[in-house]
Amino acid sequence: MRVGISGAHGTGKTTLAEALCARLPGHVTADEPYYLLGDEGYEFGFPPSPEDYRALLARSVLSLTSPPSRPAVRLRARMNDALLELVYDDPLTAWSDIPILELSGPLDRRLDTVLAALAQT
Repeated sequence: MRVGISGAHGTGKTTLAEALCARLPGHVTADEPYYLLGDEGYEFGFPPSPEDYRALLARSVLSLTSPPSRPAVRLRARMNDALLELVYDDPLTAWSDIPILELSGPLDRRLDTVLAALAQT
């Protein structure tokens, strides 16, 4: 399933998308069409023109109709597993005396988790 989020600049769209991905296993965020177009060489006017908005809409539709990038999800999961193995197995004995805090779950709770762990040190 794909979820689209829209709204004005600075209203928390990215924060909401990241929080949703944290709660919905297997979901990842997609790059914003604005940045994708910029990476592809598109130059936006200031202020944006109707053509700029049409280009954003077209890029959004392309993103929504393209197949999800599952290989990237699998690669990310493998990388996460490798990092966890490295941290917990500590083959170089590099951080045996350093506390490790693994975070998961909603973003709004992670800050409190880190602050609580810091208060205990």
